[in-house]
Amino acid sequence: MAQDILGSVDVEQQTVDTIRFLSVDAVERAQSGHPGTPMAL
Repeated sequence: MAQDILGSVDVEQQTVDTIRFLSVDAVERAQSGHPGTPMAL
């Protein structure tokens, strides 16, 4: 049971991190804005 909870937290954190870095990549590709902005949101 505890392993399932810890595993799902890990997957959730990885998902959030992936979305953040995709946002950073979008800012970089557009060459507009600061890449740190998506990290702060």
